[in-house]
Amino acid sequence: KHKHFEILPEHVLYEEQDIERKESVMKPAPITQLMTPFSFALLDGHWFPYEFVGLSCESAVTGLEAVRGQPKFLDELAFVLAKHGVEDILGFHILHRKYLRSEARGTVETSGSSSNELLVRPY
Repeated sequence: KHKHFEILPEHVLYEEQDIERKESVMKPAPITQLMTPFSFALLDGHWFPYEFVGLSCESAVTGLEAVRGQPKFLDELAFVLAKHGVEDILGFHILHRKYLRSEARGTVETSGSSSNELLVRPY
């Protein structure tokens, strides 16, 4: 988990995907019901989402369903993180960027076109 810029209350970090350009832009957006969470942090023994993508991202939707179906895994992960004192550092991320998975050198995250945007693209 890391932080880049302030986000207004009632807003979250939201990902807009541009599959043709092989990039994603992360930026603050108001919380709506039309979002799928993909990054989670452990707070007070409970998993809370902190990054979201649109419902049209099928891999995020199916990945979230798969994780929700594994409560034992989530409990064990929480236990291990807390046991080692890293629950405020590590969380988990649902793999949802199929259009970037084949990149041999991975991805890089840089500043976007404004001070409150992050750009994720091939390295």
